Amino acid sequence: MGTASTLATLHLTENTDLVAWSPREPNELAIGTYQLDKSSGVRSGHVYLYTLDGADEEEQRLSLAREWAGPGVFEMAWAGAGLGDQGPLLAVALTDGSVRILDAQLRELARTDESEEDALTCCVCWLEAPRTGSASATLLASYSDGSAERFQLAESGLRPCGRWKAHDLEAWAAAPGVGAEPAIAFTGGDDGAIKAWDSRAGDAPVWANRREHTAGVCCIAPSPHLDHEFATGSYDESVRLWDVRWPGRPSVTASAAVGGGVWRLRWHPRDPARLLAAAMQHGFVIVHRCEMDLVPDELYPHQQTLAYGADWRRPGGDLVATASFYDNLVHVWRPGSC
Repeated sequence: MGTASTLATLHLTENTDLVAWSPREPNELAIGTYQLDKSSGVRSGHVYLYTLDGADEEEQRLSLAREWAGPGVFEMAWAGAGLGDQGPLLAVALTDGSVRILDAQLRELARTDESEEDALTCCVCWLEAPRTGSASATLLASYSDGSAERFQLAESGLRPCGRWKAHDLEAWAAAPGVGAEPAIAFTGGDDGAIKAWDSRAGDAPVWANRREHTAGVCCIAPSPHLDHEFATGSYDESVRLWDVRWPGRPSVTASAAVGGGVWRLRWHPRDPARLLAAAMQHGFVIVHRCEMDLVPDELYPHQQTLAYGADWRRPGGDLVATASFYDNLVHVWRPGSC
């Protein structure tokens, strides 16, 4: 295996926690920031859209195209299409307890109300993403008070479809279920539990696992390649693969210790055997599935503070963008195996 090569570096003025490549424009990268003013307690942030360009393929630059300012940004999720004839939409989870929908120009199209209980929106995901020409889409958000909430997005805005108590502590993770069933969704919390919910079955989980993780569940990543598999990351420093083909009792098929709490996981867009992990204290790790094992395969050593944001460029997956928190850095790099 070769050595990872850094193609571009960007230093921002705020703590940087998120990166998300556009699903439609391969050289456009959304970046999210979160800054806490300790004296006032105010949480602020930005969503930036940068363009990767440069004449030399091995020496690129990130150029600012657009920006949106608001509360601190905890999560961003692209949808490849918008309602009607709109382009890609970006769902954003914010520290004021709201969810906002931005278009590809970072114009705000819809929003939910701010939290009256001072709960932060920890995560947001598309359960049923908009399709070209469609009139609606469905989202799920999770909150620092342990609750979760579904929303319907239509031309008229975001409509709440029910909020419930999902976890005893912060609900860090929200994700669509595996396969193509928008009624099913996953949540994970600081109580160490991962749960599956069916919107047709009320507010009780259709299954829950409280034993497998020995610390809080930070992220859940359904596989885009296999409709029975998803991955989880935890403060217990491990990545786990799950198989849901046994109804009601999903099982862990493989796990790997990566040396730091796993804050984000992203599947390679083409290779079902590769996962990118933001491993907090241990940097950015590419995990490889080898037969029935998960093996930490490559460590990116050039960012030294909390590893929070990570994403493969789509559609090819030949480049990676990563964001580290306290040094305010974004790197674009090519893994040694590409």
